[in-house]
Amino acid sequence: MIIVSGAPAAGKTTLSKSLSERFNLPVINKDEIKELLFDTIGVRDEEWGLKLGGASFDLT
Repeated sequence: MIIVSGAPAAGKTTLSKSLSERFNLPVINKDEIKELLFDTIGVRDEEWGLKLGGASFDLT
């Protein structure tokens, strides 16, 4: 497992994809999980965004 962390717009996704290809590892992205939760639940307000952001972080 390789964990990539950093500030917004620091290149985490780009680095993750490169590492995934090089080492043949899956990428588990918090933002993608959060979007799936939003789409499943169908709610997009700020309060839910904070809750789902925390939940998606816990899942990763």
